[in-house]
Amino acid sequence: MGINGKRRVIRINENTLVLADTMFEKGEKVTKRRLVKLYPERLFWTNTRLSVDGRYSQFLYKIVPEGDSHSRLDFIGSQIYYGSAKPSQAEMDRASQELAECDSSIWRCLATAMEKDLGRS
Repeated sequence: MGINGKRRVIRINENTLVLADTMFEKGEKVTKRRLVKLYPERLFWTNTRLSVDGRYSQFLYKIVPEGDSHSRLDFIGSQIYYGSAKPSQAEMDRASQELAECDSSIWRCLATAMEKDLGRS
């Protein structure tokens, strides 16, 4: 997907796994762990952060069919920040925008990689 790193998948049971991602950001090794629960019959999954940064933040994803050949991804996220000072509304809005842009970029990279795997590009 164009990201410098590795992913280890630890299967807990049939529909539950831990993703352990190791990436290199600005020359530093960063490891992030996520608990993912899959609900394939509903085209739905959850992603809960286990790493210290943003621990217990949770993201919900649902694929919604739109016609015979299209779909959309519905997303709800709850990002948790730890600290003694409550961020201002402007800071929360800025962080929300940055997270949305980062997530959208990652999904575009995934879509491009999937199209390549399927021989469509």
